[in-house]
Amino acid sequence: MDLLDAVVERVQVGVLLLDADLRVTRVNAALCGLIGGEEAAHLGRPLADVAPWVPAGQVRAVLETGSAAEIELTEAGRPGQFAVSIEPLAGAEGAPAVACLVRDIGELAAWRRGMGGIQELAADLSGAPTQADVTRLVVTRARELIGARTVSAALVSVDGTTLEMAGMAGFDEATEREWRSFDLGRRTPMGDAIRAGKPVFVESAADRARDYPDLPGPDAHEMIAALPIQGRGGVLGAIAFRFGGGRRPVPADRAALTTIAQHYGQALDRARLFEVAESERQRLAALMHQLPVGVAIAEAPSGHIVAVNDKATEIWRVPPPGPEPITDVTPYVAYHPDGRRFTAEDWPIARSLATGEVVDSEEIEVEFGDGTRGWVNISARPVLDAGGHVLGAVTTLVDVTEPRRRETEARFLADATDLLTESLDPDESLRRLARLVVPRLADWCVVYVLEAARLRTVAIEHSVRGRVDFARDLERRYPADLSGGVRRVIETGESQLTPRITREMIAAAAPDPDFTRIIFDELGLHSSLTVPLRARGQVLGALTLVAAESDRVFGERDLSFAEDIATHAALAVANARLYTQQQDIAESLQRSLLPRRMPEPAGVDVAATYRAAGAHNLVGGDFYDLWEIGSAGEFGFAIGDVCGKGAAAAALTALARHTVRTASIWLPDHRPGGVLWALNDAVIKRAGNGQFCTVTYVYARPCEEGLELNVASGGHPLPFVLRADGSVEQPGETGTLLGILPEITVHEERIVLRPGDGIVLWTDGISDRRGDGELFGEERLRALLESAGQGSPREIADTIERVVVGFSATDPQDDIALLVLRFTGR
Repeated sequence: MDLLDAVVERVQVGVLLLDADLRVTRVNAALCGLIGGEEAAHLGRPLADVAPWVPAGQVRAVLETGSAAEIELTEAGRPGQFAVSIEPLAGAEGAPAVACLVRDIGELAAWRRGMGGIQELAADLSGAPTQADVTRLVVTRARELIGARTVSAALVSVDGTTLEMAGMAGFDEATEREWRSFDLGRRTPMGDAIRAGKPVFVESAADRARDYPDLPGPDAHEMIAALPIQGRGGVLGAIAFRFGGGRRPVPADRAALTTIAQHYGQALDRARLFEVAESERQRLAALMHQLPVGVAIAEAPSGHIVAVNDKATEIWRVPPPGPEPITDVTPYVAYHPDGRRFTAEDWPIARSLATGEVVDSEEIEVEFGDGTRGWVNISARPVLDAGGHVLGAVTTLVDVTEPRRRETEARFLADATDLLTESLDPDESLRRLARLVVPRLADWCVVYVLEAARLRTVAIEHSVRGRVDFARDLERRYPADLSGGVRRVIETGESQLTPRITREMIAAAAPDPDFTRIIFDELGLHSSLTVPLRARGQVLGALTLVAAESDRVFGERDLSFAEDIATHAALAVANARLYTQQQDIAESLQRSLLPRRMPEPAGVDVAATYRAAGAHNLVGGDFYDLWEIGSAGEFGFAIGDVCGKGAAAAALTALARHTVRTASIWLPDHRPGGVLWALNDAVIKRAGNGQFCTVTYVYARPCEEGLELNVASGGHPLPFVLRADGSVEQPGETGTLLGILPEITVHEERIVLRPGDGIVLWTDGISDRRGDGELFGEERLRALLESAGQGSPREIADTIERVVVGFSATDPQDDIALLVLRFTGR
């Protein structure tokens, strides 16, 4: 019993033993500390006198039932909160008794209350997006939760040398200004907590005076607690609390302060990550919107488009997307080469998301938001995590409609030129052209020829043969005449474009209701254009293109290209007619191969001379040309020489001249090298074996210095440059002969003409002119230009022709062609 008595006396729980009459039989020192007095003074006294705050009714219930009870009291001899355990006992000689065990749970209750508030604070911190929001919540709410007089939070600077105050509550303005930023090496509770990585508590005036004499505040007896703020990468800073004089930190306070500091550090980490992510998102958005290509980003696994830049919106010609991801891509239309429409899974970005496929530069035909069609170059790449899992995908888009169209048109013109020059039968040429047009340019192509005031349908083409037969039956039922739109085109020579054909339009011109039903409902014609077949100032017929199944919508660009095709076709027809009518082929072709009237570029004087060789002026292979390119004062000019004479040479000359002109207009940036490559390819593919040519082509455009010339020679003699001071130059390097080798070498030379400067392009009929056993040669030509090069272009051309022809008593055996330009700057 001695051991038991010792335990009862020393235990920190109040012990009160009662007999069956609720009189005190034992009381320990801990309980006396609650109720006052000595143990002996309380023995034998009733419960109501010793501890009236213990409910007597509940004690009796324990005695009667033998079941223990637990109650909580807000007061047990002194303010506070206590828990009382009532346990049944067997007293002396087995008589019933009871023990009341009294515990002070004030700290536990305070801790519970504090933790509830801290949990609410933690929940609010999880939604705070920035470090400033996190600090504001902690500083204001923690002060209320802990009952602190002041709260301050400071973060370590980037260089690790100072503490930057992030938030303060309860301080006066002067103190806030003084401690806005301070040296981390300065002795402060915050600094010590950061360096040690553990809490610092200043609990007495002596401790404060000894360790932190510089701390602000009038109350030297207040308690200070400073706790480090731990982040993932180490200590981020510290948070400090001050409490009124006399308060000492109990374990519940220390636990609450530690918990707040932990939540603060975690919330700061989250906020920093969010700010970094938001900053990166904004940087990415800014970068995306500055890129010259379209960009879209999709997330995995949903495939939703979460980011689209302005350029992509511009390319697709759709309204800008809102803040929500694009979950439905059906408004974006694309087609496979066989005409099938893309499904959602066919898009490159969807393939990258699904399989990790890398798609590089896939050119896809699309339908833009305005209903027009074009081509977009699309690339897509998956975004992978460290484990190789697909997080998303990025796609880039470049609108290649214009270069693709130029390439397509240049290729088409080259093919059309080939077809049109292969046959001297006009009808066959036009039928071949119609077959080339469908389906590359239209769903239907109809070619009409005007003969004796009547229209004759030469060709009807459609990709489905049965449709052509149906159309011919329809034509027999409704013969073509000169009463409709074709008549107006032929009479006026002006093209007609109908982007959208409506039922009302057809009904207004229809001879009967059946015609409207067949054209609009059965054939589904909904866009058309008609252009005149014009050659040498005469309209020979008309070319009609119609869109139906493909849903094409013709525009001004299509009309202009169709007019160019029609010009080539009409010229071919006219030349073929001349041949079949047994006219003077050589003379007619020669005239058609040279420009009838050259344009007059601003600030440039031009003169040209052509002298055919032979007594009968048979058509030769020399040619020259000058034409406008674009609307900014650019123009091109060329001179060339094809092998041989007669019809074959004329055909090659036509091919060379039209290919050079067409390529220079339609190829990007009009560079001479690309033009000569195109001509070389055309000669190899379309001319007979052994046929070749030499050409010098010049692309001219105004520049600040005067007139910039880009010159390239394909096996042709280099031009002479006449300077205003009378000097003569021959810059550049002769390239490869055209039409022999598939790979050629082309050198481009940049020449700038200033006012008074000129250039002379010539053919080897001049240098190869033979007299008295020797050639006229380039050196004689240079000397002639040095003496006569100051005259006008016409005077220079006439002088060269006169001197060269007079170099020998015989007629020239080779053609002589000259093109002289002088830049006046006016």
